[in-house]
Amino acid sequence: MADVPGPREKRAAILVIHGIGEQRPYEALDAFVQGVARCLRVPPGTMQHRLSWRDGRAESLIRMPLAAPLNDTGAVGIDLYEHYWAAQVERRIGLRQVLAWVVRTSLTPLRSWTTNPRLLEQERWHSKLLLVLREFARAVALIGLALLILFPFLWALLQERATGSPGGPARMQGVVSASIAEVWEGLARAPHPLLLILWAAMIALAIAQIVNWRRLLKGAARDQASLARATYPLWRTATLAMAAVLLAGAWVLDARRGLRAVELALGVAGALWNRPTLAVLADVAAILVLRRFLIKFLGDVALYVNEDERAFSYRTRDDILKAAQRHLRALLLDPQYAAVYVAGHSLGSVIAYDTIGLAVREMRSDPDAAEPAARSGGPDRLTRAGFDRLRGLLTFGSPLDKIQYFFRTDVRDTQAIRAQILSSLHGFRRKASGRQYGDMQLAPYRLPSPPRFLWLNVFSCVDPVSGRLDYFSVDEQVHLWFARPLTAHLGYWTDRRFYEHVVTWLRSNSR
Repeated sequence: MADVPGPREKRAAILVIHGIGEQRPYEALDAFVQGVARCLRVPPGTMQHRLSWRDGRAESLIRMPLAAPLNDTGAVGIDLYEHYWAAQVERRIGLRQVLAWVVRTSLTPLRSWTTNPRLLEQERWHSKLLLVLREFARAVALIGLALLILFPFLWALLQERATGSPGGPARMQGVVSASIAEVWEGLARAPHPLLLILWAAMIALAIAQIVNWRRLLKGAARDQASLARATYPLWRTATLAMAAVLLAGAWVLDARRGLRAVELALGVAGALWNRPTLAVLADVAAILVLRRFLIKFLGDVALYVNEDERAFSYRTRDDILKAAQRHLRALLLDPQYAAVYVAGHSLGSVIAYDTIGLAVREMRSDPDAAEPAARSGGPDRLTRAGFDRLRGLLTFGSPLDKIQYFFRTDVRDTQAIRAQILSSLHGFRRKASGRQYGDMQLAPYRLPSPPRFLWLNVFSCVDPVSGRLDYFSVDEQVHLWFARPLTAHLGYWTDRRFYEHVVTWLRSNSR
């Protein structure tokens, strides 16, 4: 059971939701806790790993004590949780589906050209002409990018179906086959093939130890930091010595047994060193790398962003949101928490926003239509008191505007009722489109919102995923500059400036 604090002890809870990619459990929580703890100057040895029994399982949390109350809630500690969803998308999408998604997405600016003005009106552009030109440039760039992504796969497909015309792809395949046959024959003629394998293994191990030595030299192996001062240099020296012994052993083995390893290696390199073979090897390497990137990164987005219930990916999206909804509801209904915050990075920020949107729907639903257990405030129904404990949303590296642009549901002008239903269902903190519905205009409605809810968005212009959120009503937006654009999307996790803004957000009492 969760620990019940004393009558004067109050705590806040933060639910951290990770983004796309090959995420491992507690990686996001690790980085977030370290950043917040440093900014709050939490003394060493005072944070605790605790277990809370929720949803039929023991859930990990980090309990962080505070020297002074966090804000007007009087919370003197923070419990930090991670919502891990990466396992729910594993092996649920293939390369063909990702490529089809890339093609459809690249055509969005053109397919939605006539309905874009309503959405783009919300962006902060001084010149509408420049906005139109940007949209055309975006359409051209996205189609070009899609063709660039598709090219290696189309090339491989054409190569596979090539006919035997002289001078064409078949001739290239012949050269590659001849190169591979030459390599195989050279290896087959080698004396002592088993010893040659042993020699190659020794060289590979020596290279691995040299890499480890370099890491140790740079101090990247932080798990060794707790070793005694004399142990760490010894470990470093021993690693380099092992590599030297392995290299010396390989040299002795080659010299004593006449393996001719260097000669064989040069022969293999010479057999493969021709343009057709190198081109094919480069194509294969590019395809493998690109395939992994597309499935592991874009595949996560493709699985989640589709709101069409007929789509193959909708079940995955639904599973992710239901799990996040259960997690957030459990924290909001836990009386030990005076305040609950949600923080989401990258696609995790979209999941965080959608999860809060589900809580808003739950509060709007008719209590008289609820099941008896939920009607009495049971665990299956979010109460108003629990909903009001939701104090904030933190989005960083967030593509929410891009998701809204590329994957919004387009509704025909004749479907006035359907358009208003969708706006009502997905309208939390979303700016109005300004669309007029004439004699089909429904009565005004008001979306419930926690009384002291604060939304902070942190973005960077060098992070291609994130951006200023113009399509949503955000309380505060902060721009961070990163010196390394290639790693900017992950830079928030280790940037002290980011956590200083996070702490300010946590300490804020109200909008």
